[in-house]
Amino acid sequence: MKFADIATTGNLSIRIKADAPKCPPATQDIGINIKNRQNAIETAAYGPLNPNEPNAEFWKKKADRWDVTIDSAKKQRCGNCILFVRSPRILNCIESALGNEEGNTAMDIVEAGKIGYCEAFDFKCHSQRTCDAWVVGGPTVTDGKEKSAEQPLKDPKGGLTAAGRAHFNRADGSNLKPGVKGRADTPEKMRRKGSFLTRFFTNPSGPMKDEKGEPTRLALSAAAWGEPVPQNAEDARELASKGRRMLERYKNSKDKD
Repeated sequence: MKFADIATTGNLSIRIKADAPKCPPATQDIGINIKNRQNAIETAAYGPLNPNEPNAEFWKKKADRWDVTIDSAKKQRCGNCILFVRSPRILNCIESALGNEEGNTAMDIVEAGKIGYCEAFDFKCHSQRTCDAWVVGGPTVTDGKEKSAEQPLKDPKGGLTAAGRAHFNRADGSNLKPGVKGRADTPEKMRRKGSFLTRFFTNPSGPMKDEKGEPTRLALSAAAWGEPVPQNAEDARELASKGRRMLERYKNSKDKD
């Protein structure tokens, strides 16, 4: 087995395999980590700041966003998200950068805070926090081919999965959010849902069913926004009309303001 140069951090020395995967930069550079964490805060409402506090307002916003109860929202944490990685390789990366202090090893620090690595936003995160990109099924605790974080980007029921939104947000700087499935009862929800229905179904880019009579991805996208899957062009026109009505309500609400 070949090894590269010995890496030394603090009092900790590690022999690194020459062909070993590199550690994610954010696990080694605090500046990168802080920058990426701030991005998660701003684009996916990562938090709360202190998980040990009640944080009633924070969890109320999460519950409203996910259309679940507050108790349910509190169960959706980084620690059980598929994008939260605590595999041996990642934990070694985090530990190596922390170094050791007398009487307190780096891994003690990692374990005390249940720190892991967020693949969605590329930073070290705390297991008791959460963000809008949360995906069921975690944490990921294996490396290599056994890695369990390879999630489909497309939801078979329509639209993108949370992992898919995180992927495209990271890849091209998008700010994709889950569709509005509940009532469009705020100006922001009216604007988002109205815009989606109008753009996708006024002049559809394709048919509502494929050659086998199954709904196309275009038709299924309506389900991601809480709408019935259109069966034909007439159904699509009705969705577009509904979208225009929402945009009109949104405009009226802004005019009143």
